[in-house]
Amino acid sequence: SSESASDMLSKLDVYSYEYEPIPTNATEDAATEPDPPTPADADRHFGISPKQLKSELPHVLTDGGFHSPSLKALMIQAIKEVHEENKLLRQQLQEIREEHQAFKAYLAQVMGTK
Repeated sequence: SSESASDMLSKLDVYSYEYEPIPTNATEDAATEPDPPTPADADRHFGISPKQLKSELPHVLTDGGFHSPSLKALMIQAIKEVHEENKLLRQQLQEIREEHQAFKAYLAQVMGTK
């Protein structure tokens, strides 16, 4: 595929949810009237819809779920692509700044001679 890894991954929607573990030694009263959950009780998890993963990245799926090494390699490649793009944009920004400074110096020279 000619589509970049970062483009492929950017199509995926990541959702988060909290998972509250069920106490293993809960009494019957505790089960019927639980204490309100505290932030420390819940673990934040992140996920991608399996349906979306299947439609957008079918090559990282197996019969038992997703192929973790493939997904990890795809994420590493996406990071590398974004890093290279960032480097290029920084270079372009530096060039624009240098052109701007040169133009300001030119304007100062022109305006100073009038």
